[in-house]
Amino acid sequence: MRKTVTFREYEDAKLEIIKGVEYKEYSQMREDGRFTKQYATEKNGVFYEVTDNGITEFWSDKHSASRYYDSRTREEIIAYYEDLLGDLQEEISRLREENQNYLDSMNSNGSLVIQERMKNKVLEEKIAAINVIVKAEVAA
Repeated sequence: MRKTVTFREYEDAKLEIIKGVEYKEYSQMREDGRFTKQYATEKNGVFYEVTDNGITEFWSDKHSASRYYDSRTREEIIAYYEDLLGDLQEEISRLREENQNYLDSMNSNGSLVIQERMKNKVLEEKIAAINVIVKAEVAA
């Protein structure tokens, strides 16, 4: 499971390696679009980071477990989730409308079925009455 940290925790981890000592910074843009940096010191070891789509994975010689910092601004993240929420709300509205149309259709069809059953019952009663009359005529 990825451990996500705040910007402050990211900065503290980097400062743990580079604060108060000389360091060399190495950076490289990889072909896959990821950006890598290393801060190397003789005394404290190396701090490593790889950034991809605004998310920085980092670790150091002192703390080898990877941690992640989302460097996108809070506003970008909120806007992303607001857009996502808006899309979901539109989808929910569309599904509600489809469901209501389906229910309306079922109610309409149900009314038609009831009407047809009532017509059939009336016709059955008329046929029964005609049979009674025919039998009476034949018997007479």
